[in-house]
Amino acid sequence: DGSYPAQPYHILGILLLYAVGILNDGSLIFLAPAVVLSLFLTRNRLPAWYWIAMGLLVLIGLRGFAVDYLHLRDYQFVIEKWREADRWVAVSQIIVRQFGFLGIGLSVLGLSRLARWYPVLGIVTMFGYGAYFMFGLIYIGPYRTILMMPLFIIQITWMTYAVFAIGEWAKKSLPRFSPYVAWVVYGIYALMPLQMLLNITDVVN
Repeated sequence: DGSYPAQPYHILGILLLYAVGILNDGSLIFLAPAVVLSLFLTRNRLPAWYWIAMGLLVLIGLRGFAVDYLHLRDYQFVIEKWREADRWVAVSQIIVRQFGFLGIGLSVLGLSRLARWYPVLGIVTMFGYGAYFMFGLIYIGPYRTILMMPLFIIQITWMTYAVFAIGEWAKKSLPRFSPYVAWVVYGIYALMPLQMLLNITDVVN
């Protein structure tokens, strides 16, 4: 296990970052299970005021979510929609269009390496990813892709860790060319955002 014990500033940082996010957009309430899980997995004994503050943030997020989304006619959340196959296909297509099959492959590799070396981070990011995938399944309304942005950020994290792992493997496999071979790997990965931009602007496809 390559994990390190959480330091006090890590714990406080989680609270502050989540506060900033939840006050900005109530839809970040979907990250609450992952945030709470991460706090439990730190195995740190947290003071009562911390849990009270986190509980207040969750309540604020629920209220903001209800005001911003549930009370508007243009937005609907139909829980039963998660069972429909076309919803799974539609959400999956959003992810494929964003990252391509190469990106998905890197995501799987990155998650598997995180689960091996940093299991806490792997578990927490899976919870967050699953929550926003479910959000995509049950949400009916505009801007679904934008509102799924936390899912994309988690997937990019997995992809980046996969590329780092490939670079480390390349340096060990080709020591004569170290560290240049890793730089080549990182350089190729750096081109992926350009490909995504071209796809978004319909220059490609």
